[in-house]
Amino acid sequence: MRYRVFSVAVVAGVMVASVAAVRAAEITIERVALTGDQWDVPLYGVEAVGKAVLDNQGNVYFSATVGGDNAVLARASDGGQQTVVAPTGSTFFDPSAASAGRVVVVDGLNTKIAVWTIGGGAALNVATVRDNAPTFGPTEQYTVLTASPAMNSSGKVAYAGNYAVGTDVPAFWSGTAGATGMVVDGASASWTGLGAVVTLQNERVIAGGTTAVLGTNFVQDGIWKNGTLIVESADLAGAGIPTERITGLGINAAEKIAFRATTEPISENQRIYTVDSVGHLSLVANAGDLYSGVGTFKTFEDPLINAAGSVVFGGNREGDLAGIAIYGIDGLKIIASEGAAVGLSGMHFLDDKGEGTPFSQISINAAGQVVFKGLLDDPIYTAGIFLWDPSLVGQELSLIARVGDTLAAAGGLEIADLRLDGISGGEDGVGASLNDAGQILFHADFATGVSGAFLVSPVGAAIPEAGTLALLGLGGLALGRRRR
Repeated sequence: MRYRVFSVAVVAGVMVASVAAVRAAEITIERVALTGDQWDVPLYGVEAVGKAVLDNQGNVYFSATVGGDNAVLARASDGGQQTVVAPTGSTFFDPSAASAGRVVVVDGLNTKIAVWTIGGGAALNVATVRDNAPTFGPTEQYTVLTASPAMNSSGKVAYAGNYAVGTDVPAFWSGTAGATGMVVDGASASWTGLGAVVTLQNERVIAGGTTAVLGTNFVQDGIWKNGTLIVESADLAGAGIPTERITGLGINAAEKIAFRATTEPISENQRIYTVDSVGHLSLVANAGDLYSGVGTFKTFEDPLINAAGSVVFGGNREGDLAGIAIYGIDGLKIIASEGAAVGLSGMHFLDDKGEGTPFSQISINAAGQVVFKGLLDDPIYTAGIFLWDPSLVGQELSLIARVGDTLAAAGGLEIADLRLDGISGGEDGVGASLNDAGQILFHADFATGVSGAFLVSPVGAAIPEAGTLALLGLGGLALGRRRR
């Protein structure tokens, strides 16, 4: 197989990517699961493939429809071991996060959270609605549980929900299965004159066990780290500036947090910040400011932060040109831009579906590689999965797969749609589509109505063992559109 690789060009004065050459790709694309596959013993016939996440060791976990019921299945990194981690009848169907051979799953009604391990065995229950909820005070019952719990490499889970003390109270818990404790209690988490926390969300947990969560009462917002309020939206607003809002929450193992702030009621007055482990607040990007080689941003999307402290985020710039920016040791730069040429066909990144931006489902790993979904201008809806790799100087952007392509790993079926289910900075404890070995997991729907999960791996990639961090680039890897 041969793939197109991309080099740098200039569009409207901004450095962006365009096609330069064609060369052999040092990758494999493996089929993890496809509609019609038979799975494990007892034999499961896969009827549809749903959400899929990847861990740093190359294990894949995905939801599936089997016999008209839901299950969570897994494939070990060696490609040989297939496991039913949550069988039909268990009500679990959504893999939320995975690490070191474990996956944390939730059920369809957000009433149960459990951890399963590759190799089978019983689930380790974390929390169940109507069970006693660990609290600072009298024991009460869970009434609602999060749909997106996080988990670190040691199996520590972080989750939010409500417990009952006459009325529902939001709270944030963390711990290992069967031994969790409350970290933030909504009954006492409040702001003077502005009322108590109404909801807690964006749960995060890193390798060392540090947790972070975002809380709001829809007037005031705050970020708690290990139960301590470290950032308040009121602190971000200067004299005469209206109420500030905080959205998004990324964190790395060094406890550096990235988030987005918006000054209401002006939605285009936005900023990206980081706050380090000792509470030092830094401005990464400010809407309205002009950045050399980047332009002027009007709005931002929620950021992610990787192991090296690089911050990646999407946004819209002057001229209604969306882009993806990364902020690291070299400052702020654009890695993908609306209007940039894609391929020799003359197509460009363009939002032709009214989504507001052609870029979505962005993730970053420890090496600074960024994977994302991009929309392309075409008479018929077209989208692709792209990788930006800083180690390929001059040829950073590569196309992995595109709608309309046929995929050999799926028996030559034509791709009808693509997506990346995991959106992560790599160390935040949430589900990932990109790991530190440069492996990429994507979901594809096909024109025939079947669906599948596929794993892209660089040839000879070293897969990190549990508890280790490999700062790996793809070296000479070039991914892109397969030519038949």
